[in-house]
Amino acid sequence: MIRICSWCNSTLDWSTKFKGKTHGICPNCLRKHFPDEAEGIIWAMARC
Repeated sequence: MIRICSWCNSTLDWSTKFKGKTHGICPNCLRKHFPDEAEGIIWAMARC
């Protein structure tokens, strides 16, 4: 599955297990548009 940032359309990652596209938000756009919450969200996602 290809994950694409909904804000800037950059590719987030690639997994061959599934076919298709899905949308999320990249760390750069997260920091730009949600600066107060970004670091906590990025930290939590890295722990998963």
